[in-house]
Amino acid sequence: MSMIIGYTLALFINSLIVLGLGVFMFSRKGYRGGPTIGFLMLALTIWAAAGSLEMFTTGFYTKILLSKISYIGIVSVGPLFLLFALRYSQKDKLLEPPFQLIYWLLPVFSLVMVWTNEQHELAWPAFHKVPYGDWLLLIYDHGPVVYLIAGYSYLFLTAGVVILLTRAYKLPEIYRRQTLLFAISMIIPLIGNFLYIFKLVPLQGYDFAPFFFTISFLVIFLSVTRFKFMDVLPIARDTLFRSLNDSIVLVDAKNRIIDFNESIEKFLGQLPVIGLPLVNYFEDWENYLPEIESTQSLKTEIVHTQGNQKKWWLMNVQSIKNKSGILSGYIIVFQDINDQKRNEEKIKGSENKLRELIAVKDTFFNILAHDLRNPFHAILGFSEMLHNDYESLSEVERKQYISNIFQSAGNTYKLITNLLDWSRLQTGRMEFQPEPIRLEEIIREEMEIAEGTAKNKRIHFDLNIDAGLVVLADLNMLQSIIRNILSNAIKFSYPGGGVQIQAKLASSKKILISISDKGVGMSADQVGFLFRLDRKMTNKGTENEEGTGIGLILTKEFVDRNNGNIWLDSNPGFGSTVYFTLPVAN
Repeated sequence: MSMIIGYTLALFINSLIVLGLGVFMFSRKGYRGGPTIGFLMLALTIWAAAGSLEMFTTGFYTKILLSKISYIGIVSVGPLFLLFALRYSQKDKLLEPPFQLIYWLLPVFSLVMVWTNEQHELAWPAFHKVPYGDWLLLIYDHGPVVYLIAGYSYLFLTAGVVILLTRAYKLPEIYRRQTLLFAISMIIPLIGNFLYIFKLVPLQGYDFAPFFFTISFLVIFLSVTRFKFMDVLPIARDTLFRSLNDSIVLVDAKNRIIDFNESIEKFLGQLPVIGLPLVNYFEDWENYLPEIESTQSLKTEIVHTQGNQKKWWLMNVQSIKNKSGILSGYIIVFQDINDQKRNEEKIKGSENKLRELIAVKDTFFNILAHDLRNPFHAILGFSEMLHNDYESLSEVERKQYISNIFQSAGNTYKLITNLLDWSRLQTGRMEFQPEPIRLEEIIREEMEIAEGTAKNKRIHFDLNIDAGLVVLADLNMLQSIIRNILSNAIKFSYPGGGVQIQAKLASSKKILISISDKGVGMSADQVGFLFRLDRKMTNKGTENEEGTGIGLILTKEFVDRNNGNIWLDSNPGFGSTVYFTLPVAN
């Protein structure tokens, strides 16, 4: 009899302890899964309190009623623990309503079967009354429903333990110990309940499972108060770690992957497998290890290839050491800096464009200030002498002055034409109207225009053009291209020399045109600066002909606009050859 009183009193005290723990858990704010633990402890309180009263009372039917009440707690313990494990491990998708229905389907069914046992006797087929003085000990024969409850409870508790152990494996060491302690503590009640269900305890009728659960919850209480289990820190760490856009991976001292966030897929192109070496996914990792091991950290920009795509990343590596200062591993953060790199390239491009615009401005004003004014000095000077001294000048002098005026006016007209074309091209006001053009006709027309200048220097033309060549180009631009190149060839040819013009089919889509002279030629440095506005080239011709340097710059822009290429070969004293291509007209 003293055994029954002691058991009843201990069980009742056990229920009060668990109730106190449950109230404590409900009072704690900010714990993920805290309310679920509170309900779990409330279920155990019902189990223990009803069991205590059932043992204390002597009425047969009262005992059965209290036993049925205790099963409200018994059927709830397994699913509540599983729900806590899922919530704490942040497996929120498995907490949605369809899954909740699955978790509670068997518990609700089992509870209904327990409360209707008199109609089917599937929970308790028989009861055995064992009198102990004034006390009555009731021993239950367990039916299929009781074993069903035991089965799914073991399943839910085991699943919850596995989920917590899996999460513990992915957490840092401090949080891993807390989670492991909690998960292992829940194995203890499985042992006590197993002994009771299968009647392996020497005292029949005594259910010691609530005591085992109390031990577990005392461990939980210790974890919460002493080791800060379920504190906001691991939860916040996990949430922050998982939600960061940067790709993060943790490796141990042997460079094996021990944790990562989902964003690592952006860097590796796939989610890695924990336990495998990082080098399996990131081959260049070994190249950085010597510097990392010597400095314990590294911050550098890298180019990583995924498939055929190269991307820029900022890799930040920091060593992790334990309290003894021994290296535990590294945390590696990969930050996508492709947009930053593209912006830097845009800024560089803008800077280059700005420099080009400044060079354009400087060139333009230089032409206005000098090149355009100088020809007018010659025109005004010779005109003034003709006006004032016409009668006193000889016929030879008059013709010479008129020739100088004509030449200066021609140069001025050519300069103004180029300036206007260049200005319209820079401001986007020049129309571009490509059309099929017979190349030989245009070249011959420009040769006729340049013939007068060529005769003055006794320069002959040598034309070699394949028959039937038709280019796709803008007529005005093509005329300007040939006119400027031909003019330069005459300008830099020695008197009595020749200019060779050739055109042939270079490919099925391109026609190659070349204009060569045997004049003064240029050095490699001069050729390199020829098409640059910021390096103005204004060499005088073989008879001191003036130039602005803008002609070839305009020519290059016209060639580019017509989907062609232009280049020049030259050697000092051996002349120059200008090559350019234009598309074939279909």
